[in-house]
Amino acid sequence: GEAMYQVGILYKYSGYGVEKNESEGEQWFKRVAEKNHRRAQDILKAQQEVDSLKLAARQGDIKAANKVGRMYSHGGDGVSTDNKESTKWYRISAEKGDAEGQAGLARLYELSNNYSESLKWHKLAAAQGYRESMERIGTLYQYGRGVEQSDAEAIKWYRLALDQGYT
Repeated sequence: GEAMYQVGILYKYSGYGVEKNESEGEQWFKRVAEKNHRRAQDILKAQQEVDSLKLAARQGDIKAANKVGRMYSHGGDGVSTDNKESTKWYRISAEKGDAEGQAGLARLYELSNNYSESLKWHKLAAAQGYRESMERIGTLYQYGRGVEQSDAEAIKWYRLALDQGYT
């Protein structure tokens, strides 16, 4: 069963030596799961959870959209790391005004060096009291990323975050 499981891993997650194909990988996991392979069963269970969360997010569940965004941002839990997918799911909640979604989207823009877009979304989250965004805005000003460098602005935002309990 281990060889079947490893074939599933290669197709679903890595694409090393084969073209990445998530559905092909899942088929291998299903075959080996029927032989009581615990890790394959866990992956399939996690994938079912992801599918349920995606459905809930499409139906307007903001918390589900954020969770799917986090899952794709960090990988694991039935999905591989995929910033494009993470952006898609965070945007659902961000555009509905959710601070967690706005901050998640801002972090992804920051990772891709799109600092002006990052600042825009962090400011929307910070306006709702999202402490992590306040701290990240301070960092953007401190290093002049997407804004003119300003230690005074950086300190202002860091202090706002600290005043809200961010450490």
